[in-house]
Amino acid sequence: MKKTRKRNPFGSGFLAILFLFISTSLFAQNSTVKGTVTDSKNEPLIGVSVLVQGSTNGTITDVNGNYILNNVPSNATIEISYVGMKSQTIPVNGQETINVVLKDDTELLDEVVVTALGIKRAEKSLSYATQKISGDDLQTVPSSNVLSNLAGKTAGMMVSNSGAGVGSSVKVVLRGNRSIYGNNQPLYVVDGTPINSKSFTNGANADAGYGGNIDAGDGMAGINPDDIESINVLKGASASALYGSQAANGVIMITTKRGIEGKTSLSFNSSFQADIPYITYKFQDAYEMGSNGTSQQSNMQWGAKNAGKDLSNSFINDFFNTGNLWVNSFSISGGNKLVQNYFSYQNSNGKGIMPNNKFNKHNVALRTTTSLFDNFLEIDGSVSLMKQDIDHAPSAPSRYFNPIVGLYLFPEGTTEFNKYKNEFEVFAPEKNIMKQNWKHEEDINKNPYWLLNRASYDFHANKVITKANIKFNFTDYLNLQLRGSYDYTKMNSERKVNWGVSVISGDRGGRYEVYNDVAKEAYADALLNFNKTFGHVNILATAGTSIFDYKIDKLGNRVSLRIPNFFNLNNYQGRPILKQDIEHRQLRSIFGTASLGWRDMLYLDVTARNDWASTLPSGNRSYFYPSIGTSFIFTELMNQQNSRPSWLTFGKIRASWTQVGNDMPWGKTIVYDTLNDSGDIEKNTTAPFTDLKPEKSSAFEVGLNVRFLNNRIGLDIAYYNTKTKNQYFLVDAPSGTGYSKYFINAGEIGNKGFEATLDVTPIQTKNFNWTSALNFTTNQNKVLSLPEQYKETGLKLTSGGFTYLLREGDKWGEMYMKQSKRDDQGRIIVKDQDGKQQLQEANEESHIGNVMPDFMLGWTNQLNYKNVWLSFQIDGRFGGKVISSTQAFLNKYGRSQESADARLAGGIKTSAVTPDGKPYDKPIDAQTWYTSKEGELAMYKATNVRLREISLGYSFPKKMLDKIKYITGARLSLVGRNLFYIYRDAPFDPEMVLSTTTNSTSNVDNFSIPMSRTIGFNLNINF
Repeated sequence: MKKTRKRNPFGSGFLAILFLFISTSLFAQNSTVKGTVTDSKNEPLIGVSVLVQGSTNGTITDVNGNYILNNVPSNATIEISYVGMKSQTIPVNGQETINVVLKDDTELLDEVVVTALGIKRAEKSLSYATQKISGDDLQTVPSSNVLSNLAGKTAGMMVSNSGAGVGSSVKVVLRGNRSIYGNNQPLYVVDGTPINSKSFTNGANADAGYGGNIDAGDGMAGINPDDIESINVLKGASASALYGSQAANGVIMITTKRGIEGKTSLSFNSSFQADIPYITYKFQDAYEMGSNGTSQQSNMQWGAKNAGKDLSNSFINDFFNTGNLWVNSFSISGGNKLVQNYFSYQNSNGKGIMPNNKFNKHNVALRTTTSLFDNFLEIDGSVSLMKQDIDHAPSAPSRYFNPIVGLYLFPEGTTEFNKYKNEFEVFAPEKNIMKQNWKHEEDINKNPYWLLNRASYDFHANKVITKANIKFNFTDYLNLQLRGSYDYTKMNSERKVNWGVSVISGDRGGRYEVYNDVAKEAYADALLNFNKTFGHVNILATAGTSIFDYKIDKLGNRVSLRIPNFFNLNNYQGRPILKQDIEHRQLRSIFGTASLGWRDMLYLDVTARNDWASTLPSGNRSYFYPSIGTSFIFTELMNQQNSRPSWLTFGKIRASWTQVGNDMPWGKTIVYDTLNDSGDIEKNTTAPFTDLKPEKSSAFEVGLNVRFLNNRIGLDIAYYNTKTKNQYFLVDAPSGTGYSKYFINAGEIGNKGFEATLDVTPIQTKNFNWTSALNFTTNQNKVLSLPEQYKETGLKLTSGGFTYLLREGDKWGEMYMKQSKRDDQGRIIVKDQDGKQQLQEANEESHIGNVMPDFMLGWTNQLNYKNVWLSFQIDGRFGGKVISSTQAFLNKYGRSQESADARLAGGIKTSAVTPDGKPYDKPIDAQTWYTSKEGELAMYKATNVRLREISLGYSFPKKMLDKIKYITGARLSLVGRNLFYIYRDAPFDPEMVLSTTTNSTSNVDNFSIPMSRTIGFNLNINF
């Protein structure tokens, strides 16, 4: 019996506490403090902020650098801050005059970022592009998958959601697709070691959305978003070369929080979000159910004009719920000089906009760090636990098992639909049980409420991530690190389909499926690190070795039920379909890197790595790849020559070249005989790939990083060119070989593009501050070459009404489709026969568009006025095409407003000719048009610009909290996500993908869950 979950108690009552905060008491007005603020050259600084710490009492310096600050308690501390300069805090201690000298903020120029293998380096020394995102920026507007919050925040990154609702997975691609059949997503690294971030999969969801697709999330669910301190995106091959073939597509470096010495703190976060669906497809109510203008029993709506029936479509909006997501978490951080601890817990509990869909996730994390023997030995250990449950996971986007199909295609209006809603099943005397009540049944068209209540899919995942890092500091410049991590993921799912419908439940007693998958990922490395300065030369070097081991065991069982609706694997008839897949792969590596710096001005980086991959044949398992890069900080040279203009704060040019391999998917080297569903041996007909080589990417990158006006303006631009060769293909084998297919290495994919990030501080005054960042990305993803077998025909990646085709010399993402026959001038050929118009299908496919965007923009803003802040993000993709399979079905069935408009207009007016080439002036009948190949094409511009997220918040001043013991800070904010589109052509979210696990289907809507607007609040209290 299913247990009823208790409503999460977190989140209620805390607003009441906040109102108690608003009991103000004024600071004592004791004395006046004055002084002068200058720079290191004794020049006065204008507009410097001087503020009593923990209050809104402040002022700014005048044109001579002078300030006067009234009402300052004698025991107060004042904060002095200025853009581009290092802030200072100074205790007053009764002083009446405090003069301050501010120095250039070298932290902005020498900011340390986490690079490959967790090596920390000054950002200014890097020879490649990287971009850092703080954990606070990620959680401004929380979501059920933290990866979706990366959209629009980083140049060169494309983020796509699956459209499957709460808890679903996210696809991330950096700088374009490199591999035709392999993985194109980046490696995810947490605190220096990789984690298993793959989508949660089982036997039910590997069909790209056409046969009952289920998306249950991905491995990032194992990380509590509130634990993330920062994310550093390593985009290019040069940035991620040290991680080898695992990181051929870039790296997402995640640094989590840890305990802080000498400080114990407790933080509580609570957020609530309401997901409000809005239907963007338009349905018609002007014509009745029927065909060819005649009202009759039908599954389509091509009947006569409405004669007063209730054909309203309000039942569609009524079907969907307002979803919600409660996220409550707390963390405890503290420690002493010897041991520091960090503990956190988070619960995410929500309901999807699909009825019956529930989501619940628990995250627990513990991290302990210690330093022994005068810092000779440092130990860092952590464990993260995750438990996730999804009830009634929606089979969307897809066609089978998807209630949205029957909902959208129902042709009889709200009154009739509600009859099927209230009585979705009827008694079946032949089985003495209930069966579906639905007179419009087809293979994909079922009663939506029967599917909701009698065809369920539940998913459960448990994940454990353990990490250990031991560091021996032999000297202040030489240390040895030993690290290891283990990632265990267990996935269980269950699908129950009652008897009573055709096709999906079978003609027997129903259908029962059980899947159990266990994935184990282990990683270990040893790093010898050296960092020492000799005069004007700094040497930073690392040598190491690593081993990565991944194993997954998939076990699935599907049976037709003997006793109807009794869901037990022993209750079967016929032969059960039992499937077991075991995959085991290993990667061993040695590597080294060295960075030479001269006068903090000129840097040279070199890396080398050799991998041995188990997925390759024994003769090709070893592959080597190097990289080299350089960066020149020309403002340092100007400083030494006293020639740097005052408006130029920092300037660097960089260049790098690298080569990195990418090992192949498991099971291509040795191909075995298999067992079919009947338990019989099926002889393998594919030749073993004994000469398989790894994919190899060669990348070149140049960039410029400049900052102006004391860091108030910053610009980072990059150009890159990447070529990936040795793609693998399965082609027809020559006769006489004994095989029907064999593998080859061939083909080359290219990516070249331009990225730019501009950050500015337009306004900074005593009480008001505005920071803004704009990022721009353009990428040309091109098929440079294909094997001979595909030079004429091209390579089909997918087909589902249209063909996703790769042709040599074309861009990645070209789409083709068979349309109606046309003459040489592109006019449709119409044939009149027996008083009916006929459109014939063309023999060849024609080009219909490309899915890839021409460029992307993201614009983020943060405005602070005293204790109030407003942040928002607007981003967009420009160019490309998307296809709506949903709209095509609505057109074909006569359900769309578009089809009704065509009938009201007397048909489709288009350029047409007869078979003998004579002009054809008659409009084409709407039903003839939309049920032909023309009707199958519902294509739209992929261009869209949206308000991605917005947050309006208030930080309660310290003087309001002083009366409440132990509380050190409180923040409350209203948040929104995807509130509206500034521009959108498609009737669905054009950034959605049909599947996050394939390299195609990135531009299709196939009866997805509707878009939703998210509105909610966040509460943060620190103790």
